[in-house]
Amino acid sequence: MRPLSRTKRRFYLVTLSIVFIIVLPMIILYARGYRLTEALKIGRTGGLYVATTESGTEVYINEEFIKKSGILQRNVLVQNLKPDTYDIRVTKENFQTWQKTLTVYPETVTEAYPFIMPIHPVINKIERYLARDGTGTTTVPKIGSDEVRENPIYLRVAEIFNSTSTLPLSRQTATSTESQRSQRRLSVENKEGVVVVEWLGELSKAPVYFCQLEFCKAEIVIEIHAPVRDFDFYPSRGDLLIISLFDGVYVVEIDDRSSQNVQRLFAGANVDFRLENDTIYFKSGESFFSFSI
Repeated sequence: MRPLSRTKRRFYLVTLSIVFIIVLPMIILYARGYRLTEALKIGRTGGLYVATTESGTEVYINEEFIKKSGILQRNVLVQNLKPDTYDIRVTKENFQTWQKTLTVYPETVTEAYPFIMPIHPVINKIERYLARDGTGTTTVPKIGSDEVRENPIYLRVAEIFNSTSTLPLSRQTATSTESQRSQRRLSVENKEGVVVVEWLGELSKAPVYFCQLEFCKAEIVIEIHAPVRDFDFYPSRGDLLIISLFDGVYVVEIDDRSSQNVQRLFAGANVDFRLENDTIYFKSGESFFSFSI
């Protein structure tokens, strides 16, 4: 095979060099989020990352169905979005709906962390007494009878509610008030029924909902329709709180980039709650109930 002539080699070298010079900036621009718009102009784009915790959830953006999460792949990443505000909706059959309006910025992936609670949570009543077969009963045991005995779980839950704090000692912080709690560098305080959340760590490591581009806020106020009686952190989620109001117990997100989602967990007047590991205990009147997370 005869080698290429010097003229052809020079032609190929010059041609490939020109192609490289033209293509390289395009690759860099594409990697940084620039896209060709409908008006044939170069515009910067961003992305949206939605982290769902349940399989089988459906994610919608501006009412357009995007994806249904699976067992292995639960998160959704949408790229090449023009900078704008987008309505995000996460739904699942028999679960409450989560909605959020978020802004997508150029060259930035906006993160969303939805949560969805069951419409009808499985709430178990803890009976005070147990029959011989171990089932709960309302029958008061007679003196000397072995047909009915006191339920040890009921007695333990009663002790939990007699304690002064809903937090285990290992998770409490040394504060002068029981209305203030801290977890994962978040300080949460109940100021006469208004819950205020403050980030205690470095701003560069603050949760996404505290900062928008270069601007970071000092605190977030939980916007609720009634005074908060008590609160606690939702297990395994540093961005969610369990709160009790006059009409029940709810789960609320800290994220206030748009209206905070509030989802009911237990309905009832003046319900108290305590958290132990992954179980929430409720006290309504003289009755105790449990919900496993």
